[in-house]
Amino acid sequence: KNAKYISEGNAADSKLFAVEDEVSMLEKRIVDLEQNKNSDFNMMLRVMQSSREETDKFTLADLKKADMMIYAITAATQQRMAKDDQLILWNVKEVEETEAKVVETIEKIAKNPVQRFWRIGKDANPCLE
Repeated sequence: KNAKYISEGNAADSKLFAVEDEVSMLEKRIVDLEQNKNSDFNMMLRVMQSSREETDKFTLADLKKADMMIYAITAATQQRMAKDDQLILWNVKEVEETEAKVVETIEKIAKNPVQRFWRIGKDANPCLE
């Protein structure tokens, strides 16, 4: 009986060590990326952490690199979440309906600036009809 517990314990330990190894490898990889000033990852961090004035100094190529990196990380994270937890991340129909409402409201407001100020004064949220 003891031998069974010991072998189960060893199996659990080796799984845990494997996970810890993976985590430390990822941590090392992030440090490497942060130290490599020319990496796309670093460019993304610099763009995300910059102010409006600083952003204007980036070239279009820099911004595209950062944008692609953000997109790649987001996509990878969403895939992992969907796989791990079987999550449905977005109710697409709901998002589309909300976008349509916002666009419609913006168009109305653009046509009628008086309504814009009246509504903002009234309930401080012109996007919710």
